[in-house]
Amino acid sequence: AVEALGRVAPWLALALLAFSLLCAFGYSRYITRPIVRLNGIAGRMAELDLQWVCGERRRDEIGQLGRSLDKMARRLSAALTDLETANQALRGEVARERELDRQRMAFFSAASHELKTPLTSILGTAEILQNGLVKPEDVPHFAGNIHRETERLIGLVNDIIKLSRLDEGGGLGQWETVDLYEEARAVLEQLAPAAQRKQVTTRLQGGEALVRGVPQIVEEIVYNLCDNAIAYNRANGSVTVTVENTAFGPRITV
Repeated sequence: AVEALGRVAPWLALALLAFSLLCAFGYSRYITRPIVRLNGIAGRMAELDLQWVCGERRRDEIGQLGRSLDKMARRLSAALTDLETANQALRGEVARERELDRQRMAFFSAASHELKTPLTSILGTAEILQNGLVKPEDVPHFAGNIHRETERLIGLVNDIIKLSRLDEGGGLGQWETVDLYEEARAVLEQLAPAAQRKQVTTRLQGGEALVRGVPQIVEEIVYNLCDNAIAYNRANGSVTVTVENTAFGPRITV
């Protein structure tokens, strides 16, 4: 028996070694396979690819690590979604600010041009009066021109002040329901003397049209439209103001 065992012992040793290697290989695969899988998932997370689920069901530390990765991926995905939403809102705000800046520059450019016009008129009239080139009976006429241009200049300065108040977040008044037709009627009554001097006939047509806004600002808008229509009209011309309700809301046409 000893001799037989001695002859068989090397083969038994080789069989046990092969079996041990096979068991070791299988167990190492069992241990390392989820680790390799988790390593791949971690690499995908590093690339911000969070559209996956580990789904590890093991109860040991490796299973806990897989479940922790799943939870972290969900939280990162939610955080990235919130961040993208915030970035989109921020881009919208930046675009709106740029548009407001562009509108401000356009306004101040137009305002500078408009300020230059009455100032040039006032300067020219004052030089004529200073040099004595006006007959005494014509002085009231030139003085009236200076007065009108000065009022126009004050109006432009007031508009710039109002714009600066809006930029600072200040309000211009309480919003109310305003009838465009009544505002237009009141404005045409105020501008009647100017229309007579310009020999321009005015006409109001339409009916009630209600809007929400600051009454003073609405009145100024209507006044500026009608005043420009009269001031830059031709002699014996006409100005027609139409107030109506359309499918897009109230509308005033000068």
